[in-house]
Amino acid sequence: MNKPIKTKTIKDKTIHSIKYTKYDNLEYLKNWCNKHKVKYDYSINNNKIIFNFYDKINLNYATFHLKKILDLKSIYLNDKSLKLFKIGNVKVNYDSIVFSLGNATNCINRFNGNCQLKNPNNCYAYKEELIYKSCKTFRNKQYKYFLNNDINNIVKDIIKVKNIMDNKKSKVYIYPKIKYIRLNESNDIKTLNEFKKIKQLAIKLRKYGITIYTYSSSNHLNKYFKKHKVSNLILNGSNNMLDNRYKVITKKDLDKYKNKSKYVFCKNDCNICNYCKYKHKNTIIQILHK
Repeated sequence: MNKPIKTKTIKDKTIHSIKYTKYDNLEYLKNWCNKHKVKYDYSINNNKIIFNFYDKINLNYATFHLKKILDLKSIYLNDKSLKLFKIGNVKVNYDSIVFSLGNATNCINRFNGNCQLKNPNNCYAYKEELIYKSCKTFRNKQYKYFLNNDINNIVKDIIKVKNIMDNKKSKVYIYPKIKYIRLNESNDIKTLNEFKKIKQLAIKLRKYGITIYTYSSSNHLNKYFKKHKVSNLILNGSNNMLDNRYKVITKKDLDKYKNKSKYVFCKNDCNICNYCKYKHKNTIIQILHK
C-alpha cells in the first residue's frame, strides 16, 4: 500500500514525498515528471524508495496527477489478463480503455505507403517504443490476447475492468465510468477477419454503453470499412474519409486549414473534445507531435 504524499516547505520550495516499494512506479513517476517538466529526485534505502518532486508554479496539478498515477497502478488485483487493458491517461481521459493490436515498430502500414506521415519515424507510438523498451512487448501481448481469445471471453474481461473502474472509490480522484475503447494506439487493422471480430466486439459491448473508436490507414480494407453500420464503432480514416477523416499536418501548413467551416482541429485533450468518438463526417486536423 502506498503511503500518503507528505509535504514540507524548505525556503521557497515545496517538496512532495512519496514512500513506496514498487519499482515499476519509480520509472512511471520519472517518465511523468520528465514529460510534464516537473523537477524531481529520489533515494533508495532498505528497498524503499523516497521520491521527491518539486514544482513552485503548479503544485496542486502535480500532486493531483501523481497521486492518480499511483492509484491507477493498483487497480487490477492479480488478474493477468486484465492488466492488458490499459486505462487511459491525462490526454485520452480515464473513461477509456486503450488497447492495441500490435506494436508500432512492425505496423502493417509503416512502410507500405499507406501511412500519411512522410517519415513514419515521426509516429508518436513508434517513438514511445524507442524510449520505453517494455512498450513494444506490452502491445504484442495485447495483440496475442486478442487473437487467442473469443469474443465472449474478451467481453467478459472488458466488463470486469469496467466494473472495477465504475465502482472504484478514491479520496484522490473521482474516476469516470468507462465509456470508450481507444483501439490501436499503435499498429492498425490488418485483415478482414480482424475487422469482423472488432465489429462483433462492438456489437456485444453496445448494451454496456461502450463505444470503440480507432484510426486506420489500412486502405486495402476501405470498401469494408465504408459499408459497416455498427453505431458504436467509429472509424477515423487516416487522411481518408470514413466515419471521420483524421489528417496530420505540420505547423508550416497551418494556414491552409484555417477555414473552420471545412475543418475541426484536434484539441489534444479528449476530456473536452469528442470529434473522434462520433460519426460527424468531420475532417479533424492534428498538428504533428514533436
